[in-house]
Amino acid sequence: MSKNTELDFSRADCCRRIFETVSRQQDLADMLGVTPSAITNTKKRQQCSLELVIAASQVTGRPIEWFMFGEQGKKGGTTPGAQKPPLQQRLDRLERAVRRLEERLGRLEAGCSE
Repeated sequence: MSKNTELDFSRADCCRRIFETVSRQQDLADMLGVTPSAITNTKKRQQCSLELVIAASQVTGRPIEWFMFGEQGKKGGTTPGAQKPPLQQRLDRLERAVRRLEERLGRLEAGCSE
């Protein structure tokens, strides 16, 4: 028998929040270094890893606590459901694109030095 604690959370609810807020599963796959089909399978199983929660937080700008605990977990960060201004959305997309390009460049450079 387990007691409810502040750290109890529903993995299915966490996954639901992730996939409701992330517009492109490809972004998650890129950040985690996995295939898009791995993200699709995770979505079907509704068993999100902590790594996926962290990636979703980075992609969306929402606090990790919100993904894990919903409304009760939001302390600071972006308000769930709040729409960012269009300019901020563009900036966020550009920052994600730059991160992906930097990661790819790092992998290419690592491959060239071997």
